[in-house]
This record gives sequence, structure tokens and C-alpha cells, in this order.
Amino acid sequence: QESMLRLLGWEGPGEPPDDSCCIIDATPDTILHDIDVIVAAGFMCRVGRDLCVFSHDRIRLAAYCNIPTCDAATLAPTHRPTAAPDAAGQGPAGPRLDVDVVVDQFDRGIDVIPRDDLDTLADIARLNFIAGRKALDSSAYVPASIYLLRAIKLLGGDEGWGRDYDLSLRMHNCCTQALLVNGDMITLSGILSSVFEHARCFEDKLTAYQIQVASIGESSSAVKIGIDVLAQLGEHFPRPDSVTRDMIIEELKWTQRMLVEAGPIDKLMEMAKMTDPSKTWSMLFLARLASYDFAGDQKLFVFFSCRMVRLTLESGIHKESAYGIAAFGSALLMMKVGSVREGYILGKAAMSILQRLDARDCLARVHIVVCGWLNIWVEPVQSGLEMLLRGHEVGLLTGDVWHGCMSGVLYISQALFVSGINLDQLFEEGKVFIGRLDEYGLKDVKHSKLPMLQAMLNLMGQSKDPMELTGEVMSQEDLLKIAHAKDNCEVITLVYHIRLWLAVFFQRHELAGSIISQFEQSGYSKRSRPRKLATETFCNGLTALALMRTEGKRHMEPMMLDAVIKMENWTKNCSAWNFEHKLELLQAERHFLEGDYERAMGKYKSSISHAFKRGFIHEEALACEKAALFCTERGDSVSATEHFKRSHALYVKWGATAKADHLVERFILNIKMS
Repeated sequence: QESMLRLLGWEGPGEPPDDSCCIIDATPDTILHDIDVIVAAGFMCRVGRDLCVFSHDRIRLAAYCNIPTCDAATLAPTHRPTAAPDAAGQGPAGPRLDVDVVVDQFDRGIDVIPRDDLDTLADIARLNFIAGRKALDSSAYVPASIYLLRAIKLLGGDEGWGRDYDLSLRMHNCCTQALLVNGDMITLSGILSSVFEHARCFEDKLTAYQIQVASIGESSSAVKIGIDVLAQLGEHFPRPDSVTRDMIIEELKWTQRMLVEAGPIDKLMEMAKMTDPSKTWSMLFLARLASYDFAGDQKLFVFFSCRMVRLTLESGIHKESAYGIAAFGSALLMMKVGSVREGYILGKAAMSILQRLDARDCLARVHIVVCGWLNIWVEPVQSGLEMLLRGHEVGLLTGDVWHGCMSGVLYISQALFVSGINLDQLFEEGKVFIGRLDEYGLKDVKHSKLPMLQAMLNLMGQSKDPMELTGEVMSQEDLLKIAHAKDNCEVITLVYHIRLWLAVFFQRHELAGSIISQFEQSGYSKRSRPRKLATETFCNGLTALALMRTEGKRHMEPMMLDAVIKMENWTKNCSAWNFEHKLELLQAERHFLEGDYERAMGKYKSSISHAFKRGFIHEEALACEKAALFCTERGDSVSATEHFKRSHALYVKWGATAKADHLVERFILNIKMS
């Protein structure tokens, strides 16, 4: 094919039309024979005796661009290359064509090539493979899959393994990556089966195993396959059902000691790179499994993250060391073995490794852990939102679809519950981010994230009952039915968390107390993460205080004290920016309960001020509402009206029109009662 293109690039004397190639002086028998072949192949058409016309202008450009400039000096004076490109890729015939354009023209004429001409078909298969790899490198996954599937077919499909084993293996491995990103799981399954059937050794199956684990997603099946592969790589782990808390703590402390003995964490940057193939493959599988198990039941998450740290210390730094270090930091916090400061330092080290190794394909998962579990305790929570958006973008570009999508989902979660981003804007972003889960074949994951979208709709007044996650995007009853059938702790916990949060904002304290009680009795509370989310702790504290004051439920005092003590600790030792206004609102409600009204009003004002200065508009609105209710009960109608108006304006600005309407109804009722 190359020789044909080179031949097509020459013109004879004179100036024929742009779409033609003069062959007046083509007297050698070999040249005439080649031209006959070219015409027969469909690249050119004869026009009269002495002239041939290109079949397509892109074939003409491809032919011209195939002639190196250095060949021009060897030509006879009557011949010249018409399109030798300059250093910028330009030539008389126009810009240099990419390989995909050339391959496309070959593929259009593939039907004229005899099926028994295996060498020619193999050559075109190689060209498709080159185009497919180039598309992969450019994050063009749909065309990549088209080129690579065509390459596999041209090489002979399953028969191609016998014709050129190495080429076939590379084609199949590249193709699985493109199909995974495209979410074409049916075709992917067939390609993976072909690799598992024809690969000659375990090492040749590793890429296929990695893609298989990624395609299954966060499930016990994926973890089981990964553990089996790791065992063959020399990394063994306990059975999930045999793991105890004592085993987890021991694993964490052992790894913690190894890190201390290795010296300052900054020394990790100076380590040599990991070169042992079995260790590098182990790191790749461990990173994927740790991420999945973290999103699942977390029985082995600690073991996976600890092993990544130890492999780094023993065998050298790897691009996945960044995720391993960050995941280990989050494990220390989850199990309350390490301090918030220690986790934060490990997160910074992970980001440094990411930057040093330019590991863009690891960026999404590292950002998820650093922004979602480490920085949030120290830095302003809003500072992590851009990092999560960056993780979403880079994850999809580099083919790390699962983590890219999860980074977008975490952005929605933090923007909704913690940051108070405008709901109208956030809902549109949420539809895009959560919708992409469906596009990439992650339908089960998508359904588990819909409660966040429905919560926004409830606040925006687009549901019948704001306390029920049922409406435009989901049915609470149906989702919980499926979650209980699958024993999906994550989904059940998320629904519980969101309903509690809504009940607190709508001042439905009895319902909030019932939700807390039901969740504790279900047993799922013991299986959820050991370190409760700050928002959940905040809601628990407000619910307990309200029920103690209005219903006399003194048995909720331990829950109230737990929330206050945690907020005091987080404010003092972690981030005052993120937690101080929450603490002050809890303290105000506590002073209200205890009858210390002067101090209560002072704390309400302080909470409102800090929430305003730090951009937590939704919690500023809540603090204003609580202050208004306090003033109403104290008989201060002027201050009550002032705080109700400010709260209403803030809820409207947030986009929570249903809550704003609810506030008006409550304000009118309170005025009548007073």
C-alpha cells in the first residue's frame, strides 16, 4: 500500500488538473503493472489512454503526503513530488493527512481485496491498529473501538491468533480499553472471552483481567476476581468473611510503623521507580479493588491500601502509590487510628507523587480520596469542588470512566449537602454527571445516586411530599426494595442520610427522630462508615436538641452531647471554616434548651455571621430560621420578623422554593399564635 501511495504522488510534465496524475512517461513495465494494480484496487480511474484520475480527493492528498521531501532530489528533471510537506506538515496539496484518514480510504476499498489475500488484509489490519491506538491516545474512544474491532476482523478474528499472536493480543487489549470506556459491555465480553481462550500464559491475560474487573464495577464479583489474580501475583489476602476489627487495626498500625521507620514522608519523592512487573501489576489491581471496596462493604479496603503502601516502601514508587498513600490516610481516619493532621499530610504527599509522575490516569481516584476524605477536615470545603470537577474531566479523558464519574458524583454531594451551591445550577450539573453513569454502562450506580437529584427537586418544590424521595427521577419505595433485596448498605444509608437532612431543614423533628431510630434498629448504622459524616452528626445534634426541648425526650441527650463534642473537636483541631458555624448553632439550641437566652441569641448571631462570611448559604438560612423561632417564643416579634425575612431570602437565593414557601406558612402560623 505504501508503494502504491508513493507512486501516486508523482506527476509527469505539464500541469494536469488537481485531481489527476499524468502517466505519459510511465514506460517501465513495472510502473505500468503497478498502475494497473492501483486502478484495479479502485484508487484511480482511467480517463482515456494517458490519464488517470484519483477516485477521491483524500486519496490524492494521502498519496502526495506520503512522498518524503528528501526523495525529490533523486527524481528526473521532468518529475516532481506534488505534496512533499514542509516542517509544519503543509505542502502544495494542503495539510498533511492523519493516519485515520488514510486508513479510512483503504477500508472503503476493502471489498475489492480477495478474501484469500491474507497478507494484504493483515497489512490493512495493522494500519487500523495504528489508527486505533492513535485514537486511544487522543481519548477518541468511539473511533478507536471501530478501528480496533475492524483490525481484529481483518486479521481473521479468532484465526488471527494463529497468524500473528503478538499483534492479535495487542489489538484485543487495546480494543477492550476502548469498549470499556464506551460502555459496550456486550462486545467487550466477547473480546475478553477471546483473550482468555487464546492467551498463552497468565501474564498475557493480565490486561484482560484488569479490564474485566473494571467492567464489573463495585461488586463482590470484581473483588473476588481481583483477589484471585493478586494471589497469582504473590499477594495474598484474608477472606472478607474472616476479617475482624482487630485484624484491621493491626494491619494499619503495622503499616503506620513502616512509614515512620522509612523517615519523613517527603522522602517518598526521592525513591526509585518500581520496576518489578509483578509488583507493578499488583499495584494496578490493588488500586482498582481498594476503590471498589471503599464504595462497597469496606471489609478489605484497609488491607488493599496498606499493601500498596508497603509495596511502595519495599519495591519503589509507582504511579498508583499516590492513590495508595491517600487511601491509607483515609483508612487511618475511618478507623480512628491516625489523626486528621496525619491524614492531611498523607493527602499532600499523594498529590506530590501524582505531580512528580504526571500520572493523569490516576488523578480522578486520588482527587476523590483527597477531597472527599482528607482535605475536607482541614481546608475550606469549597476549595475541593474545582479539584473534583477536574477529576471528572480528566478521568473521562484518560479512560478512567468509573472514577471520573464518581468524582462528578462526589462534587454533587459536597456541593449539595456541605457547600450550599445554587440548586437550579446544581440540578442541571447533576443531571449531566449522574446521566453519564448510564452512558458508560453504570446503570446500577446511577440508580444509587438518584436520591441526590430527587432531594434537590424536593427542595425546589417539584414533589408532592418533600420528606419522601419520590417524584420525577425516582421512587423511594422501589429503590429501597431493590436495595434491601441486594443488601446494599450504601444505598440504604444514603436514603437515610438524605431523608434526615430534609427533615431537619423542614423542621420535621419528630420524623427526623423516627428516621434515626429506624436506621439504628435496622443494623445498617453499624455497617456504615465508622466516622460519621459531619452533616449527619450536625443533623443528629439538632434533632436531639429540638426533641429534648419540645417533647422532653431526655433519652436523646447522649446523641446531643456526642454531636456537640465532635463539632467542638473538629472546630478546634480541624477546620473552623467548615465546622464553627455548625457548632455555634448547636450551642445556641443547647442554651435555648437550658434557658440561657442571652447566650443563645449570641450564638445564633455568631453562627449566622460565620456561615455568611464563609459562603454556607443554606446553613446561614437555617440558622436565621432557628433564630426567628427562638425570638418568636421569647415574644420578640420584631427580631423574629427580621430573621424570618432574611431566612426566606436566603432559601430563595439557594433555590429551595419549597422550603421558602414552608417558611412563609410557618411564619404566618407563628404570628397568629403569638
